[in-house]
Order: sequence, then structure tokens, then C-alpha cells
Amino acid sequence: MKTICFVTRCHPQRPNMRKICVESVRKQSCDDYQHLLFHDDKTDDGYGRVTADTRIRNAKPLKGKYIMVLDDDDALLDNDFVADFKKLVAKGKPDIVIFKGLIGWLGVMPSGGCWGAPPQPGYIGSFCFAVKRSFWRKYIGSWGDHLGDYEFIAKCYAHADKVVWMDRLVAATQRISGGKGE
Repeated sequence: MKTICFVTRCHPQRPNMRKICVESVRKQSCDDYQHLLFHDDKTDDGYGRVTADTRIRNAKPLKGKYIMVLDDDDALLDNDFVADFKKLVAKGKPDIVIFKGLIGWLGVMPSGGCWGAPPQPGYIGSFCFAVKRSFWRKYIGSWGDHLGDYEFIAKCYAHADKVVWMDRLVAATQRISGGKGE
């Protein structure tokens, strides 16, 4: 069992972004991860955000102690993330780890006003947190079709005994696509 599993939803019209995403994971200094490329789209145009948000519930097999969504239009910025994440979770085995992500023109999230507080809609992205695999399995059904990532993390957060805030910039959007192709 690897420490972390990156779940990457792959859109059929974003092969260049997917390549950058995959390469950002391969550049990790520690290989204690699984990278699951979830080819959910069965059409040439893709499902779009709403359907992709509900279909993420089908991602498997998840072979990580923690699960993090890193969509194909995102990329890891920190080549030591997996190594440092592994050390962090080994110390205290938190239910959730929250870190910072750069979300295009929206900036860094969770922002200063939301840092250390319960997740707020519009102030956290799917690549800003990792949850224990048991939480993923139990609460992935709450990844909704309106505010998918927020609904999921809010449900996990409400049931967590231990949340750790990893104060570092981990990932960024390549561009805000709104579920559209390249």
C-alpha cells in the first residue's frame, strides 16, 4: 500500500495538459505513490464538469493510504511533496491533510482568511487536500454535482478527528478550464 494515491480524471481533449500532470507526478523525489489515471470520459468531447464530478465516485483501484484528486489540468509544483507528506502522516496519522493550491486568477487557496478554518465553498480546490482512504470510501458519495469537491471535503471535515494543515504550495491549475477541452 502506497502512502498516497493521486486520482487524475482524464479529459479526452486535454492530452497536452495530461502529459504535464503525469510528468509533475513522475518528478517526485519519493516514489511512494500510486497515480491512477481515471479515463472516465467515453465521448470525444468529455462529460463536462458536472457529470465528471459525479462519476469520480467510480475511480478505482485506489491503492494509497491517502487519496488526492489531481485532475489532468492540474500539476504538482513541489517535487518533494510525496516525501514530506509521507513524513507528516507517519507522525500523527491524520484523517485529512489540507495544503495550498494555486487556482489560476483566483489565487492561492485556501486563502489566509480561510486557512486553519473549516472549508468554505469557493475557497478550496480538489488538489488542496488528501483524505484517508477510509474517508474516501465512506464519503465519496457526497462528491456532488453542484460543488463537488467542496461537498466532499466538508463532509470529511465534519467527521474528522484530526486535520493537519500543511502550510505549503503543492499544486496549481494549468489553466481554469471549467470542464472544457484544450
